Amino acid sequence: MSATVQKVTYARVAKDATPGTASIRPHDSKLDAFLLEHVEALQGFANGKNSCPAVFVDPASKTSFEALRDGNDAEFLQAAHDLTLQLIGQMTGSTAEGLLVCVQLHDGQAAAAAVLKLQVVTPNAANLQTLDSGEQLLSAVTNVMDAPGKLQKGALLDDPQPGSDVVVGDVASKEAQYFPRALGISIEERPGQAAIAMLDVIKDLQGDAVEVASRNALPNLSAGTVSDVLTQLSTVVPELQPTTVRDEVSKKLAARARPVRNVETTAPLTEHITASGVTIKVPITGQDRVSIEQDKVNGGYKIIIRVDEHPKREVR
Repeated sequence: MSATVQKVTYARVAKDATPGTASIRPHDSKLDAFLLEHVEALQGFANGKNSCPAVFVDPASKTSFEALRDGNDAEFLQAAHDLTLQLIGQMTGSTAEGLLVCVQLHDGQAAAAAVLKLQVVTPNAANLQTLDSGEQLLSAVTNVMDAPGKLQKGALLDDPQPGSDVVVGDVASKEAQYFPRALGISIEERPGQAAIAMLDVIKDLQGDAVEVASRNALPNLSAGTVSDVLTQLSTVVPELQPTTVRDEVSKKLAARARPVRNVETTAPLTEHITASGVTIKVPITGQDRVSIEQDKVNGGYKIIIRVDEHPKREVR
């Protein structure tokens, strides 16, 4: 990223911490390079396959991010202080303490803002209290903080993705999910997981048979918004033809912790069948290749899988 760091401030964040008055922190070329590497890693994540659109659901948080990006010193510091308090308010005894670093950048054409929660990765290598107080400079301890590319809890304004306000780092771990929530950000579900989530809702509302029919039809449809995909499904799955049914599915998907707005219909999906200690995994290809029948002669059930090749059996 051919950008320069304009302003930096940071504060210690931990459960029940009380941040002091925010101030513009000194920064040198070493710290600038470290912070810009983190920003570049976030930009790289935005362009990767696991990136998902993220939008502000709290207008005040959006205003704070915009002040970080465009504000003067006073506006920048007030925004950083407000976001610091929001993050501390969501932290619990199980969330690791760290430094919340707010950065204003400019690449000569446009401004940007980054919010990074950095943690000490080497025990006792840096004292967060002395960093917070200014007795120790962050540039002196960057080698023991989260390395660029490894940071989970980071956000970057703006995001070039269509329909997205902000880039948020990978928050796949449950421990990291409080970060976007605290900053008033909602992250969409990943496209592949979105298809699974939609099928789960259809199953809950309409039962197994409708879910199986939808699952088998999905790979033959075009990707799109939830509404688009459900409309396509309704042409081949009669139970989804009523608008009220499709609206209920859409409503439940939108209410998830990670809302589903878009569905990738060709995402690789696998059906898992479990019974009596046996697990069978069958890729979903658009054709129903599995049938389950009651064995009227020997009792129990028979699982029948249709394949094109002679099965190979081996012990592993």
